[in-house]
Amino acid sequence: MKQSYLNRELRLEDADVAALNPSADRTRMKPNLLIAVGAEETAQFIDQSERYSAELSRAGIENALRVLPGINHYTMSRLLSGGANVVMDWILKPEAGNISPLR
Repeated sequence: MKQSYLNRELRLEDADVAALNPSADRTRMKPNLLIAVGAEETAQFIDQSERYSAELSRAGIENALRVLPGINHYTMSRLLSGGANVVMDWILKPEAGNISPLR
């Protein structure tokens, strides 16, 4: 990025590049993740989500698994389109990052 035309506006210095480089320090890259799966999905898809959450936890990555009643792929996409709901609240409100799993 520093060597691209965008840096005329960004004005990145070497220290900025080092601080923002995602591969520089993997230990500080532990995002809070929400894994949301609909309870109306197939058992295999729910199992995959549960196993993914467990694997992230074993790796020390904070995550919350939400199995949402009455939700499937199509209704989940509607939740992601905005409005007040459990998924958008978690995404938009920093304090909502500490939600407890439903399952």
